[in-house]
Amino acid sequence: PKLRSTPAGMVLGAVASVVEGMVDAVHMQSSEGGVTVQGIEDVVYLDDSGSMGGDALALAHDLWAEVARRLQGNPTRILKFGSRVHLVAPRSQTFSSTAVALNWDASSGSTYMWQMILEDVTDNYKPGPGLLRVFVITDGGDTDSAPPYRGMQGMDPMMQELRAKGYQIEFNIVFVSSPLSNLVKGAQRFFGAEGVAVKDLARYRDLATATGGSFLHLEEYGDTKERKAFLNRLDPSGEEALEEQRLESRREYEVRLLERSEE
Repeated sequence: PKLRSTPAGMVLGAVASVVEGMVDAVHMQSSEGGVTVQGIEDVVYLDDSGSMGGDALALAHDLWAEVARRLQGNPTRILKFGSRVHLVAPRSQTFSSTAVALNWDASSGSTYMWQMILEDVTDNYKPGPGLLRVFVITDGGDTDSAPPYRGMQGMDPMMQELRAKGYQIEFNIVFVSSPLSNLVKGAQRFFGAEGVAVKDLARYRDLATATGGSFLHLEEYGDTKERKAFLNRLDPSGEEALEEQRLESRREYEVRLLERSEE
């Protein structure tokens, strides 16, 4: 009691209250089955696998600063993933993009992605009248999910299951490949190692555009035409104009799913 009456004690007490509130908020989102999606809810998944280190991570950090600025004001959760998933920022309408970047350091092993996203969404959100916007920044494919979610093709069953559960969901995907990583992956393909092929990038693009979201293949710094287009779609001013395009893209995605199932 005496400690809390001092200035230092009051500061410590305030900090403890904030931390307890954050812990309670995270627990409530999980234990109560998540929040019902009203309006726009954002969730961000940052690839923290070892392959994201070096130039690729620096390039991703550069884009993240601009993406984060556009997400402020919406309820947003931020996670990083590798072989496991880690909560970086609990659901809030404001967050520190710098703190997120400092925590995002390519230290989480391999890549557990599509199954992780499915489980995280269903654990933390309930379908509602609003739109759940999912952001994924990655440099590769899923290596750790169980079938049928493993590999590049794992995105299709994930999306089908989310839609069957009634989620109104939009994917915005950034695939990162710095000049150096392009050289390494080119050498790997030359020697017969697995790499992300052009057709795989097309699958990422299909998933994003089919849900009314956007896709960016991030290869360099600077305001490229593709980067500007990706960021502009995150601005709320053009929301109504995008709805018709979303519907058409979803129809195209259904056709592609049917074609792939017949292959």
